[in-house]
Amino acid sequence: MKYFRILIIAIVVVSVATAGGMTVAVAQDDPPGPPASFYGEAVDEDGNAADSDTTIVAVVEGEVEGQIAVETAGEYGGPDTFDEKLSLDSAAGDEVSFHVEDASGPEALESPVDLDPGLSEQDLTFPAETFGDSPDDPDNGHDGGDSDNGDDADVGSGTVEFLIETDIDNDHACTHGEHDERTPLEAGNSPDDAPVVVKDHVIWEVTYEGDEGYIRFDNNEHSSYPGLDSWVFYQAGADLSPADGTILESGDVDECPSLDGYIEVETPSDGVFDIEVTEDGDITGPANDREDYQEDEQEEEENETDDEVTTIEDVASTVDEAEPDGETEIEIDEDAAEAAENITVDSGNETEGVEEIVLEGDVESVSIEEFTENDEVIETTAESIKQDIIDDLEEDVVDNGTTDTDTPEVTVSTVARITIGDDDGEDTPAAVTMSVAADDINESEQTSIFHQADDGWEELSTEVEEETDEEVIFSGKTSGFSLFAVAEIEDEHRADTESDPDTESDPDSERDSQPESEPEPEEEEDVESVDESDDSISGFGMMTAVGALLVAIIARHGWRSADLE
Repeated sequence: MKYFRILIIAIVVVSVATAGGMTVAVAQDDPPGPPASFYGEAVDEDGNAADSDTTIVAVVEGEVEGQIAVETAGEYGGPDTFDEKLSLDSAAGDEVSFHVEDASGPEALESPVDLDPGLSEQDLTFPAETFGDSPDDPDNGHDGGDSDNGDDADVGSGTVEFLIETDIDNDHACTHGEHDERTPLEAGNSPDDAPVVVKDHVIWEVTYEGDEGYIRFDNNEHSSYPGLDSWVFYQAGADLSPADGTILESGDVDECPSLDGYIEVETPSDGVFDIEVTEDGDITGPANDREDYQEDEQEEEENETDDEVTTIEDVASTVDEAEPDGETEIEIDEDAAEAAENITVDSGNETEGVEEIVLEGDVESVSIEEFTENDEVIETTAESIKQDIIDDLEEDVVDNGTTDTDTPEVTVSTVARITIGDDDGEDTPAAVTMSVAADDINESEQTSIFHQADDGWEELSTEVEEETDEEVIFSGKTSGFSLFAVAEIEDEHRADTESDPDTESDPDSERDSQPESEPEPEEEEDVESVDESDDSISGFGMMTAVGALLVAIIARHGWRSADLE
């Protein structure tokens, strides 16, 4: 009888444990779904574009599940890999609506839409007068009802030009003045309604009503140099005057016909510059001179013969004249540099293509200029690398009697110029990690990092560090710094190059370039896997344990009975 009671108690324990395990399993939260991402236009019914810094939120069942700030007036997010997007959990609900600023703000007329995972282009139209006239997008391509059609006699001629730079460098400013497209900007009538800009290296074509206009530059929002002590403002056909801040220096620009002069202004205490723009009466000369220059340049390009080959010097010259799509200068902490054998510079948050640089030696700073959207730089680099490969193939014909001289296919994804401190860093050994969008290449195995050498392009021994659906990350060791390019070469030419004993790298150096293997950490035993059987019934482990206990009790009872007999 005693053992019978024990058996009943054990069965009750098993039942409670099983029920508890099932209760826990049911109470677990549903896992999040894949992200749902949106981008597109953002305007109101009057055709006014959403101002920059406008916040658009995604609302599901009355709750804000995602938000994004408008950067370019009239647009939110973008389709490219590195563009920001309005993203939220696709498992948050069945439908999503779009509002301005918060869940109670104006709602887009297209709302609600199905909340499906993946990337979707969703243009949004908000109620009339949601945005008003957008100050930083004067020509947004919409008919704005009773908006000004440009017939006002007081509006500026559109040739007053404005450029923001970090320091006085007339040659650099002239490069912008002679080659850059002009970006339209409508000035405000006072500092309070002035458009806010946060970018340097942009030639603004400023229009305004009345005798003067105002432009606001917010140094606090600058991506690379927030809090800089002073800024330089170049102009053509205008007089510039800061509403606050002290003018440290002013001068003329005699180096080129596209700009007239500059002022260097000490940064105000709040980091915000209000610049008054006034016509100086000489607004036709710079524009006309620039047109003449561009015509001469076009004639020179037309006179170039097809027989000329593209060299790495041509690439360097093109880069010198081009506007970087992104640039940054990273200061190296002296104490950290002295304490470490190698210096690791993580540039992933500052640049898109250059992820990381590991330096061997003491340096003060690293400067990076990236060219990912400039077609001239990309095409010139591809032609230069292709020419180097053709030259190598022709040498192979002479030396080894081979006949493979077909023109290789070369696709360049990104170009970067990296310099070290005051020196160019040509003799500074390092490891460079670069990334490209996965859509920009076909085969990662056929893609390498190329480095500017004395006599052409040097193909680095390149490793694929990481490959996802969105990007591929490559790394390679270099003997110094200058120009770098990520390029994909068709397979047969890469095979020829890799099999050539004269071009094979030193095995020791390749071994050094491989990261040291580390033992994989032992996987921690999953608590849930211990408590669950193969059919995922919670508490099965406890049932097994209690069952074993019952067997032991019954066996003991059997032994005791046998002894008594």
